[in-house]
Amino acid sequence: MIDIVIPDKNEKAFQDMAEQLGIKRLLFLYEKKGKLIGKEIIVWKAGDELRNVIEKSNVDIIFGLEEMSKADFLHHRGSGLNQVLAELMRKKKRIVGFSFASLLRVNGPKRAQFMGRMQQNFRLCKKYKVETLIASFARDPSEMRRASDLGSLFLSLGMEPAMVKKALESAKRFI
Repeated sequence: MIDIVIPDKNEKAFQDMAEQLGIKRLLFLYEKKGKLIGKEIIVWKAGDELRNVIEKSNVDIIFGLEEMSKADFLHHRGSGLNQVLAELMRKKKRIVGFSFASLLRVNGPKRAQFMGRMQQNFRLCKKYKVETLIASFARDPSEMRRASDLGSLFLSLGMEPAMVKKALESAKRFI
């Protein structure tokens, strides 16, 4: 597996943890002008200008969609993604990233809400054929997990086995 992490002068600690977890390669992202830049990859943490970023930027992966909305709606979750944005992401070949570390950072009822938002985004990505990616997006080595652990978690959240396998391998194209 290839994992995507966001170090803060602690690259060696990430490499040591990756070795312990059996992670073969790490993609390091560094913040620059509101984007996370890695070697041959541009990642953006979802925010207010989501549609503009999808349509007009050269971003490869957009993650953190589940964190955008403060409240859910009566009949659906405020998951940050809708059918219009999903269709745009497919057309522009953007990848929806699912962050394990973001899920770790929320507690209690917020975590349940967050998982529900992830589930809604899985369904939208599947329906509109948007490529997905699963990675830790860890800012600390303790937030990293084995590929099998990430796969099991996302399977239990309702992602289909074929989708999980493909999402875990999506980062390979950036190496």
